[in-house]
Amino acid sequence: GASLAVGAEEQGGVSGLVSACPAAGFVLGPISGGFLYQYYQPAAGWGAVVILLIVFVATLKPHSNPTPSAA
Repeated sequence: GASLAVGAEEQGGVSGLVSACPAAGFVLGPISGGFLYQYYQPAAGWGAVVILLIVFVATLKPHSNPTPSAA
């Protein structure tokens, strides 16, 4: 998975981040969605669209995997 895309020294941190993100979404999603819906109902849906666009653009970022030199 995602932890295999990084070096051995970073795998623990990436694995922890991948495990923490869904939990953060479960906690922060309803809170922020409810807050937005309370003040302006379409804002909750538009907020989700904005977040999805940010995630989509972040996935387009080129990955830089350094390869060891053959020396």
